Amino acid sequence: MTESQVLDLTIFFGDVAGSVELYDAMGDERAHALILSCLNQMTSTIERFGGRVVEVIGDEVMAEFTDTNYALEAACEVQHNLAVTNEHQLGVRIGFHSGQTAVADGHPYGDTVNIAARMVNLAKSGQVLINHQTVEYLSEENQQRLRFMDRMFLKGKKEPYMVHEVLWEESDRTMVVTSKAEGNVNRRRNETSICLSYRDREILVNEASGELVIGRGKQCGLIIHAEAASRIHATVNCRNGKIIIKDQSTNGTFVRTLDGKRSADGLDIFLHHEEWISDAIGVLSLGEAIVEGATDLVHFRFS
Repeated sequence: MTESQVLDLTIFFGDVAGSVELYDAMGDERAHALILSCLNQMTSTIERFGGRVVEVIGDEVMAEFTDTNYALEAACEVQHNLAVTNEHQLGVRIGFHSGQTAVADGHPYGDTVNIAARMVNLAKSGQVLINHQTVEYLSEENQQRLRFMDRMFLKGKKEPYMVHEVLWEESDRTMVVTSKAEGNVNRRRNETSICLSYRDREILVNEASGELVIGRGKQCGLIIHAEAASRIHATVNCRNGKIIIKDQSTNGTFVRTLDGKRSADGLDIFLHHEEWISDAIGVLSLGEAIVEGATDLVHFRFS
């Protein structure tokens, strides 16, 4: 075995989706021929954009690129060509990840490969997924071709990854550009903010500031010292005059709204990997049921 080296690479996985159903519907010989044709087309596209196919295992292609932008272009073309020419509705899901990659005997391995494999596993047929670390490798123009999906936990990782979808259809890209322009207008019109109060701190959250991450971790915008809180416990947004709380914790988030005239007031709510949207005001507790007068309660109100 030759000595291992570390290279800055983009690891690309393309997986044929729906192959089991295709074998059932068409029989082994015909289904195999269609899948092989799909894999060959994917391989040809990867190589045309400067990528190197490392291996083909079953219904999946693994490749490497030295330029993340070319990986994105290849992924978009694979999906576009399949959408145009695919009479049998065969789908491909694609995921890739960029970073320092260990390589031995021409075969990449290690964390970059593992994360890329997790990304393709998250993707659905017709999707191309990447995460926030890979976004940094893209040009500004190609970053405009992304749509943020969600924070997701990857197998074997303690912290969530911000997952983005690559918009390879022109209609999707146009829709996102339009919605961003409309969002800028709404942002100027909507000056509503949410004030979060915790111990001796107050933080304002509004559309301009974006979401606030709360939890026990030092990377959070609002650090909560409760033992039951996760390091990255939840996010708080303000949009269209409403509060948006999204829990992504181990122990959940407890919310109590104050009595008043709104229909959402006077509620006790438990969120666990869920999102809650309301115009109510109240209090929340990370990982523990709400107890009046407790030290680690977070109060929220509109200002």
